[in-house]
Amino acid sequence: SSGWRGGFIIPLFFIGGAVGLVLSRWLGVPAVVLVPSCMVSTNSAVTRTPLGSALTVAEMAGLPTLPPLCW
Repeated sequence: SSGWRGGFIIPLFFIGGAVGLVLSRWLGVPAVVLVPSCMVSTNSAVTRTPLGSALTVAEMAGLPTLPPLCW
């Protein structure tokens, strides 16, 4: 609503990443597992695009994807 051209997807990733970091410290789970998972789940819940969200976060974080998906 501030007029930034990024829309609402980048703030959703930020919220998911922040929640994932807090939960990883609270639960004792490695942050490298929980932060991308929370980013994907937050964005998927709002935009209803689970595969697209997972591929976007994997690409942004440099995580490996399934071989058929990274042509």
